[in-house]
Amino acid sequence: MLVNEFVAGSLAILLDLPVPKFEFIDVQQDFIDVFSPDLPFPVTAGIHFGSQEVKKALAITNGKMLDELSNSEIVPMLLLFDHWIHNADRDKNKGNLLLNLSTKELIVIDHTHVFEIGPLWDAVQLHHRIAETSIAPLDLEGFVYHRLIRFVKGNDPFAPALDSFNSLVKESVASIVGEIPEEWGCTEQEKHILLEYLMNRHSLIPSVPQLLRSQLPYWKGGV
Repeated sequence: MLVNEFVAGSLAILLDLPVPKFEFIDVQQDFIDVFSPDLPFPVTAGIHFGSQEVKKALAITNGKMLDELSNSEIVPMLLLFDHWIHNADRDKNKGNLLLNLSTKELIVIDHTHVFEIGPLWDAVQLHHRIAETSIAPLDLEGFVYHRLIRFVKGNDPFAPALDSFNSLVKESVASIVGEIPEEWGCTEQEKHILLEYLMNRHSLIPSVPQLLRSQLPYWKGGV
C-alpha cells in the first residue's frame, strides 16, 4: 500500500494533478513510545508515507458541490491518469476525491488500490498484465465519475492531457520507482516489472479517449 501511494502520487505530480504534499517520514521508536496512546492505530518504527492534511475538504457527495469547481480542466487528465494506473477504486470509493471548500478545487487522494489488484500485486501478477494490448475502459456511470463527465466537453477535450502524457519519458517514471524505500519490501525485480507495467499502459493511453467517448455526452467534436 505504501508503494502504491508513493508511486501513484508521484506520477500524479508529473501530470500536474492536485495531490496533497507528501513526504517520507522516518518514525523513531522514541516517538512511538511517547505518542502511541494517542495514535488511532498501531505504528511501527521506520519509513512511512506522510500526506499533508487538506483542511476544509469534503468528499464529493452530490453534483451541486461541483457547480463552482475552479479546476474543472483537470478532469480529462484525471480520467487518463486513472486508466494509466488502473484505479478502478476511484469511482467505488466515495472518499478518494475531495473538494477543497476554500479554493473550490478538486484534490486527488488515496491510491492504495491501484494497479488493478491494489496491494496484492507482485512481479508475477504484473508480468502477466504487461502482455495486455488494450486498456479496458472504466465505467463512468458510478458514484464519482458520473458527477465529473460534464467537465469533459467541447472539441477535442483530451488534447492537452494527451500532450502531457506524450511528453513523459521513461526516465522520469524510472526515477520515481527507484526511490521506493528498501524498507517497504519491494524487490528490485518487482521494481523492474512495475516500471515495465507502467510504461506498457502509458503506451496505450492514446486509445482511451475513444474508448470513453460513448460515455461522454458533452464531448461535441474533434478527435
